[in-house]
Amino acid sequence: MEPKAASKDRFFIVIRGKSRRGFCRGCIGRVEAETARGELTGLMYGCGSNAGSPKNGGPVKAEDAYPLTRHQAQLLLYISSPSRRLEMLCNPQLFSAICELTPGDLVVIRYKKGHVPGVVKNLMQIGKKESKDDLNMLGFQVEFPAYEESEEDAPPVPESEAASLFVGKMKGIQGHINSCYLDATLFQGFVPAQSVMNLRKKLGCETFSKNEKPEEFISVLFQKVLCIEPLLKLSEGGSSHGAYTLQIFLEKEQMGQTPTVQKLLDTSCMSGDIKFETMPSCLIIQMPRCGSKYKMFSHIVPSTELDVTDLLYNPRECFICGQMAKFECLQCLPDHKLQPGRIKQYCSTCNTQVHTHRSRCSHSPKALALPEGVATDAPPPRRTMQLFGVLCIQTSHFVSFVKYGPDPHSWLFFDSMADRHDDEKGYSVPEVRACPELGDFLGQPEEEQTRANPALAPELVCRLLCDSYMY
Repeated sequence: MEPKAASKDRFFIVIRGKSRRGFCRGCIGRVEAETARGELTGLMYGCGSNAGSPKNGGPVKAEDAYPLTRHQAQLLLYISSPSRRLEMLCNPQLFSAICELTPGDLVVIRYKKGHVPGVVKNLMQIGKKESKDDLNMLGFQVEFPAYEESEEDAPPVPESEAASLFVGKMKGIQGHINSCYLDATLFQGFVPAQSVMNLRKKLGCETFSKNEKPEEFISVLFQKVLCIEPLLKLSEGGSSHGAYTLQIFLEKEQMGQTPTVQKLLDTSCMSGDIKFETMPSCLIIQMPRCGSKYKMFSHIVPSTELDVTDLLYNPRECFICGQMAKFECLQCLPDHKLQPGRIKQYCSTCNTQVHTHRSRCSHSPKALALPEGVATDAPPPRRTMQLFGVLCIQTSHFVSFVKYGPDPHSWLFFDSMADRHDDEKGYSVPEVRACPELGDFLGQPEEEQTRANPALAPELVCRLLCDSYMY
């Protein structure tokens, strides 16, 4: 039986099987005909500078070939290595995104030892077409932003000028179709809705139909887009791993009615046997709640300064005498006679004395593991971190509070969908508001903050206390 003629412009890439008459894995071909035995016969395009000039490739089993459009074949032909072509094909999300690129799209290009953002200017056909069977490779012309490399950091906006620049309507990031989780997380300057929509498409967001979680967006942004190593290096139960955010896990009975972020962090880390292997450059903490559906505590008091000294995988001093600590005790954490809320670690002598008391004899202090080769003769310095932002959620809508300067009253509140114009087919109006009242509240002693009734507090203070999702 004669081979059946193939329809015009059918291309394929060989994905498996042994080499037969020139064809091998990763080769690109054009279908000339199909045989009754389920084989494709066609022309084979090679590699290198003459990749677009075809040769007779012989037959290939249909199940060993993956169909391509002309556009896909031209893009893959630009990749000279057959194995790299198959690697690209094995990442369907990336390959699909590359195939759909058009002029004006934003891309991130690997450049030197880092990654550089750019804009697609043109699709370029590469190679001469000397015959009708030749296939030009396709490449992209990318324009990079013009900037001068400098070792000096650009100075931040002076605190005295920040409010006049940032505060007002149509400031911040413009929200659109469930984008508030992303807007509140990214908040800085004004960004039109279309720019955020383009970013969401590039990230493959499903939030056009449902709400997304900020922690998932943060992981995608840092890992896939910015290619940043995990912010946290954690030791958990003897094993090490990296993370971008830290989720609070604990039992409600371990805390009082109104916990602080410091107490939540200490209790969660001690309960889960978690330590920071290195001092975090940035710490993003998820509160014990599940979106807008469930929250463990009615309100949480922010800690403007977190002391992480006793959460580091380092030598620590005894809570009582200041000598080198050898034990720590989770059950002692809420003890009102021993400064409640502060992590308790003891030297051998103090550990014995403290736990001879009848109220503590049932405790189970745990021996501390110390890293090898670390000096233990000097007391460790206190290591603290400052609060600069809070993400909040109320009825599935995310907003954020941001610190913009060292003054205690330098706080901004951001809502990407504070107002709306022209109903359903209109657009959202983002708004940034100054909220110095946060500084007044956070400047009070911790005891007064925990006793405060959120219902009697100013509106934005109430939202900060009751709706916090991530610090």
